[in-house]
Amino acid sequence: MLCRLYRALDVRPSSYYRTDMPAAQTADLAQLHAAIADCRPVRFDYTDLAEQESSRSVLPLALVHPPQGVKLLAWCQKTEGYRQFFVRMMRGIAPEPGDFAQSRMALLQGLVEKEGA
Repeated sequence: MLCRLYRALDVRPSSYYRTDMPAAQTADLAQLHAAIADCRPVRFDYTDLAEQESSRSVLPLALVHPPQGVKLLAWCQKTEGYRQFFVRMMRGIAPEPGDFAQSRMALLQGLVEKEGA
């Protein structure tokens, strides 16, 4: 399933993205990789492409690397849906209590279906 997601999303261009944004920080990527491996929820503050700020709590599923920057694919608890977040636009990434290991495969399957991968 992950290979299908990577093939579908590592190359899909965003409809709009700023080219003057910095790259994702190594420490942020390390935290997200650990949370994905441990099936641990994370929270962070996020600024979207319209420069709207919000706080998010997500179940991190995968990281993809399209040309416009590394994105986290996740189940967003705030919107109760799958979302993509540019890692470079996240601030204050922190682990949250919990474990979603039991539902990880179902979440990944839902993401694959949503993305048509």
